[in-house]
This record gives sequence, structure tokens and C-alpha cells, in this order.
Amino acid sequence: MREDHTPVRDDEMQAMLAAKAPGVSFLLRRGPRYDDPATAPLQWEHARNMFSLLRAGVLAQVVPLMDGTDVLGFGRFVVGDRDEAARVLADDPAVRAGRLTVQVLASVSFDASELKG
Repeated sequence: MREDHTPVRDDEMQAMLAAKAPGVSFLLRRGPRYDDPATAPLQWEHARNMFSLLRAGVLAQVVPLMDGTDVLGFGRFVVGDRDEAARVLADDPAVRAGRLTVQVLASVSFDASELKG
């Protein structure tokens, strides 16, 4: 853990923002058939699909959320545009069955390693 608690300077923030191209992220929510027992096995197949997309380099990150809200997770695509992301996610078995719904969002991502300390 870093011990540097100094505020990030404006010029650092502007440089980081200027260097980033917009990306594509998504939210996963409970769908209209989430509570249907017939769709329960598709949760495992959804997880398999997410891991397969990670392995294939299509997704950079997938984050399941375990708090029991209607938002079940989010993720970030590596490449592509919103339309391509929507097509990839529409092919997910749990999305096709209505167990999950997705929202595709334009995004920019930063992580701590990008900050000079």
C-alpha cells in the first residue's frame, strides 16, 4: 500500500485523461426470469462465458457483486465499440434466457499503477 497521501495535481489528471481512449464497460442485473428455477443452471454457464471471454482477451475485467442487489456485476471490454459489446453480451446464455440483463456503457478506466508516486 502506498503511503503517499498528497493530492494528485491537475496537470497529472489532465495528462491521464488525455492519454485514455474511451472504452466499453457493462453492468449485469437480475433479469425478468432471474427467479425462475429453469434458468438457475444458466448462471454457471454465464460464468463459463465470462471466463472464456477473459481468456480470449475480449474482456479485461469481470467483477461479480455478492451483496444481493439487482446489480450482479460489471466488467470492462478490451477492444471494440458499444455495438460489438452489446452483441457479445446478447449471446451470453443467461442473457438470452432472460435470467440476466445487461447495460453497455462508455467508460474510461484508471488504476493505481498509472499514478507516479
